[in-house]
Amino acid sequence: MGIERRKAKRQTIHYSALVVTTDGKLKRECVIEDISATGAKISIERPVDVPEEFVLFLSERGSKRFCRVTWRTEGQVGVTFRTM
Repeated sequence: MGIERRKAKRQTIHYSALVVTTDGKLKRECVIEDISATGAKISIERPVDVPEEFVLFLSERGSKRFCRVTWRTEGQVGVTFRTM
């Protein structure tokens, strides 16, 4: 097994969310697979099209996190939450 390097423990969830570019031009549905206080793993079609920084909307009421991509695989993106 690999060494755990995460700063915060992740919780497994399967929650629908929305990826939106900071300029609002790209909006794409995704699923949050796991989440912590510092980041998340999301499943999304065409992860190569997701910019390095974006906003992850967690609810229709405006709950959101500013994100920076830390890794990409086929169908998934790992992100770190940023403060703005």
